[in-house]
Amino acid sequence: MIRGNETRDRIAHVQTSRSGYGESDPLNVTDRIRAVRTGEWKLIHHYYQDNPTRFELYHLPDDPYEQNNVIDSNPKIATELQKDLFDWIL
Repeated sequence: MIRGNETRDRIAHVQTSRSGYGESDPLNVTDRIRAVRTGEWKLIHHYYQDNPTRFELYHLPDDPYEQNNVIDSNPKIATELQKDLFDWIL
């Protein structure tokens, strides 16, 4: 992939917490931000202990700076990416 020999899109998963992972006791990390990214889409899942779960969906070719959350107008894509993200988490 680094050499440019691979052309297919890959799905990437990422995870962090609201305050990073500097906490010495991992059990104290209760707020997480996870995302799944394809070549075209990025779904972000905010899970905060003190707030309800929130999702954001961005169509990257049209919105590379992730300014326009299009989750309401793309429920099928959001559902597919949510399933992929939760499969990865499990």
